[in-house]
Amino acid sequence: MAVNTNIFWYRIDLLRESKGITLIDLQERIGFRGAYIYSMKSRNIIPSLDAVWKIADVLGCSIDYLIGRDDIPKHKSENEEEIQKINSRLLTDENFFNIVSSMMKI
Repeated sequence: MAVNTNIFWYRIDLLRESKGITLIDLQERIGFRGAYIYSMKSRNIIPSLDAVWKIADVLGCSIDYLIGRDDIPKHKSENEEEIQKINSRLLTDENFFNIVSSMMKI
């Protein structure tokens, strides 16, 4: 499946503007110098995977959303706080701890 570059840049602009982030801000936040992002956008080119990953992190969305594979802009790990709560409860649960401990000894 080819990535639709128009969707990619449209979604970046949409999220960026909703968060009040300029292209320059975005570029600084992902750690690139010069006119990297502007150059990619003006030539309608998808940046490197590393850059796309960083853009998704800054904008709070998944890469799948940016490239058009998903229509929901949220990270897959949106429920990370809830997962941490569950993990802390499991770690304090003596039965769970004993099971994991016994598995580690095998």
